[in-house]
Amino acid sequence: MVLVAELFEKKKMETLSEFDSTIDKLYVVYKSMWKKFDDFVDQNGAPGNNDQQSTLITTVEQMSGSVLKKIDDVEKCKRETHVKMKTRPRLSIINDIYLKIDDELKRDCERVHQLRQAEQDKLGYILRKIARQLQPTSSQRKFDYNELTHLHTVRTSRNCYSVSFKGDGRLIAACDFGFHLCDEHGNRECGRSAKFPTTAIEINEEIYYIDLWNWSYIKKCSLDLDNEVTISSFNYPSHTHSRLAVSNNYLAVNEKLHKSILVHRISPGSNKRTKDLGYEPVHIFFHQDGNLLVTDEQNGVLLSYRVAEDCGIAEEWRCTGLELASSICTDGLGNIFVGSTDKKVLYIVSKEGKLISELSHEELPKSPGGMSIQDNTLAIACIADGYKFFMFN
Repeated sequence: MVLVAELFEKKKMETLSEFDSTIDKLYVVYKSMWKKFDDFVDQNGAPGNNDQQSTLITTVEQMSGSVLKKIDDVEKCKRETHVKMKTRPRLSIINDIYLKIDDELKRDCERVHQLRQAEQDKLGYILRKIARQLQPTSSQRKFDYNELTHLHTVRTSRNCYSVSFKGDGRLIAACDFGFHLCDEHGNRECGRSAKFPTTAIEINEEIYYIDLWNWSYIKKCSLDLDNEVTISSFNYPSHTHSRLAVSNNYLAVNEKLHKSILVHRISPGSNKRTKDLGYEPVHIFFHQDGNLLVTDEQNGVLLSYRVAEDCGIAEEWRCTGLELASSICTDGLGNIFVGSTDKKVLYIVSKEGKLISELSHEELPKSPGGMSIQDNTLAIACIADGYKFFMFN
C-alpha cells in the first residue's frame, strides 16, 4: 500500500507539472502570434490602407484572445484536477481511487491536448491567410495569358472530380468517396468522407460540398471538417453530372439530364428550379459579380445568368465558339477560364463575355473536372484518365 501511495503522489505531481507545461506553451503561442504578425509585415510590407491594417490587427487580436481563453480553460482544468487529488485517501482504498483518478486525468489531459492542437491549427490557418492578405492583390498583378506552364501532376487515391483553392492557398480535392485538404504541392493533410462529392468549395471559411449518401444533398462543414450541416437536396440521375456552385448568397446545382438548374438562397433559405433550359448544363460557377456561369458543351457556349432574389435566373450574355466547353473558373481580375473536353485547350473569356485567347498544353486533361485559379496558379482535376489533378502556371 505504501508503494501505491507513492505512485499516487508521483502521478499527482506529474499531472500538475504537465498542466503547468501546457500553460507555458500556450503563453508561448500567444506571444509568438504578434511576433509572427510583425515578421509578416516586415517581410511583405504593410497593408496598403488603414482599413486593411485595422482588419488584420483585429484578426490577430481575436486569435490572441482565443489563446488567452484556452489558457484560462487549462488553468481551470488544473484547479479541478488538483481538488480531486488534494485529499489523501485512506490506504485501504487507495488503489481503487488511484485507478479512477487515473482515468479522469487521462480525459483531462486529452482535453488539454485537443485545446492546444485546435488553437495551433487555427493559428497556422490565420497566419497563412494574413500572409496572403499582405501580398499584392490580384488586381495589382499582370497575368500572362500567352503561355501555360505545367508545374506538376498530383496523384489522388480515387477518381478526382474537382480541385479548388482555399483562402490560405491550400487545396480541396474532391474524389469518389470524400474530399481532402492538401498543401500547394498536393501533399494530403486531412479529409472527410462523402459519396461522389463532385464539388467541394470554401466560401466564408466554410466548405460546401455535394454528398450522395442515401440521397443527393448539399452540405457544409467547418474548416476543420467538423459541424456538418445539410442545406438542401436535389435530383440526380447520374452522380457525375451534378456540380455545385457557391457564392456569398446563393448555391446552385446543375441537373444535367433534366436540363435544369436548382438555385438555393442561403439566407433566408429558399429554392427555385429552372424550367427546361433547352440544353444540358454541364458545369456551373458563380462569377465574382454574382452572375451564374453555365457551359453548354454540346453547342460550345458559355452563358452568364443574373440571379434574382427569388432564385430565378435571366440570361445576360453568351459566348459562342467554345468547342466542347466544360469546366469553369475565374481569376482575380474576373476573367473566365473554360476547359474543353478532348481538346486540351483552355478558353479565356472576359467578364463581359468576349473571347480573349486560347491556351493549349499537352498535359491538359482530355476530361477536365472542376478547376480553380489563384495567384496565377491553375489547378484542374482530371475525371476519366487516372486518379490525378494538374497544376499549371
